[in-house]
Formats: sequence, structure tokens, C-alpha cells
Amino acid sequence: MDFVRGMFGGGRRRYALGALFHVPRTAESCLGCRLIWANTTPPPLPRESRQEAQWHDRSDLIRRLFAVAISVGAATTLYRMRWVLEGRPPCLAEYQQLLILVAAMTATVLSWDGYLWSVKQRPLRNFWRFTIDILLVFIYLLLLMTSQLLTWWLFIHALIYLLYALWDWLSVMDWTAAFYPPKTPSRKITIRGVYVEGLRDGANESRGPIITIAWGLYFWALCGLNYLIVPWFNGLGLREYIVISTVLVVLGLYEYRQDKITRYSMFKRTAWIAVLLLADAAYLAWLPSDPTLWEWVGPYIGSAFCGQ
Repeated sequence: MDFVRGMFGGGRRRYALGALFHVPRTAESCLGCRLIWANTTPPPLPRESRQEAQWHDRSDLIRRLFAVAISVGAATTLYRMRWVLEGRPPCLAEYQQLLILVAAMTATVLSWDGYLWSVKQRPLRNFWRFTIDILLVFIYLLLLMTSQLLTWWLFIHALIYLLYALWDWLSVMDWTAAFYPPKTPSRKITIRGVYVEGLRDGANESRGPIITIAWGLYFWALCGLNYLIVPWFNGLGLREYIVISTVLVVLGLYEYRQDKITRYSMFKRTAWIAVLLLADAAYLAWLPSDPTLWEWVGPYIGSAFCGQ
């Protein structure tokens, strides 16, 4: 009792309580303090930091999905090719499938390269841009895995460019000022102005959406020539004209990406598109079809039959 009175009674009460429940200055000096330190909830991030983290997470997910689409789509398609499993040269249909796969891989890889640059300049602030990115990745996967269907692939390429144009429009809505040179007066910064400046060969920043629309029209024109004009003209279809058509698709993909990088003038862009479309029209009208070409070169480079 004397001990208790000594600790809690009289003028020594404050000192005794302080000695009994003293908390060290540093958290490392006792186990209990370490537990308290470890369980401390960090302060919430500022709103701007949370948004930036969300934008980064969205773009990181798309990067991972691109890698999955390329690895799964291309590898699965190659593994399922009969000539690979049977260890023989490809037949005509298998050569056509291989060319379609090359065009699909070109589109996927070039799109990945352009996507990384775009989201670095204009992050995925808009949820619908993020949604279109996810949809595009699965369309690329479909394009890679359906290369054996010899009449689907060209329409899928054109559909991709339609989604590109929508993605660009959403980008312009989100980052309108980013499509203009620095120090542009705010009264001149409009969504409509971005497209008008692109048609007028304005600042490089403004040309991106018009580039996408122009090359999208090129791919839809290829669809029109191969799906509508050819059957009406000679009774054949895309299945008989895949060899050169895939070459023209790859050239269009490459020139689109070069246009995005170097920013062609509207005249140069239109000239490139016109030349490629005229080449496709000449090929469809006067050059031999794939079966005719195969009669000439097939005995030297391929198999006479396709595996069942």
C-alpha cells in the first residue's frame, strides 16, 4: 500500500504516470511502437495523383493485353497450321493464310508502337477511350486467330480504322488544347478547329485525327473494290486476290504510321492513297488471280494439296 501511495499519491503522481507509460521518441526503440508504426494508415493521395495513377494503370493493362494478343494469337495460329504440323510446304490456301497473318501482325505491332506514343502524350483520362482500347486488343486477337478465313480479314482492318477515328475524336474532346501549338489563344482552341487545321495542313499537332480518317477511307475503299467491284466485274472474289491485296494492306499500314510520325501534307497523303488504290484496281482488273499465279509458281515453292 505504501508503494501504491508512493506512485499515485501526492506530488509524485505525474512523475510516476510518466515513468510507467512513457513512450519513447523513436518508433524503433520498442516492439509496441513498431506495431503502431506499421499499422499507421498513409494519408490519402491528392485528387491529381489518384487520377494520374488511374491513367497509368489503364495504359499498363492495355500494354499487357497487347502482349497477350500477339503471343497467343500469332503462336496459336502458327501452331494450328496443317503444313507446320505435317512438316511439308504450304499449299495455295495456306500461303494465303500466312500472308493474312503477316498483315495482321504488322497491324498489331505498328498499332502498339503508335499507342505507346499517343498515351504518353495524352493519357487515358476518358473511360470510353480505355474501353475502345480493350475492344481493339480483342479485335487484333480475332484478326490473328481467324487468318484461315480468307474473306474476313480485310473488313476487320477497315473496322479497326473506324475505331481509331472514334478514339481520336474522344482524344480531341479530352485534350483539345494539346492539338494546338503552345500559346494559342483560348478562343481559337475548338474541337472543330482541330479537324479544319488538319485539312489545311496546319500545325503538326492538329493533323493526327485527319491522318486517321484519310487512311481509314483508304481501307474502306479497299473493301469496296474487293467485296463489291470484283464480283460484279469478273465474278471472282477476295479469296482469289489475296496475294497482292495483303501487300497493299501492309503498304497502307506502313504509310499510315509514317504519316503519323512525319506528318505528310494533305496533297502527299492523298497522292499516296490514290496511287495505292489505282494499283489495287489495276491488279484486280488485269493481273492474274491467285490460282493462276499458283499454276506458275506452285510446283516450285509449295505443295499440290492441303492437309485435311
